[in-house]
Amino acid sequence: MRNASWALSNLCRGRPSPNYDIVRKSIPTLIKVLVENDKEDIITDVCWAISYLSDSAKANINDLVH
Repeated sequence: MRNASWALSNLCRGRPSPNYDIVRKSIPTLIKVLVENDKEDIITDVCWAISYLSDSAKANINDLVH
């Protein structure tokens, strides 16, 4: 889980930002891992991934909140 959360976080970041239509598919998985996990390093990576996903546009934030 640690390696997967780290990899997913890295896939969501970058400049230029990755194609949002592709990486947005990871949102349900990120939320599930965030809710079901208690390991600080995994939660940190998931939070970074969510931060990266919400970084580029207001519409992206709406996807994360709904």
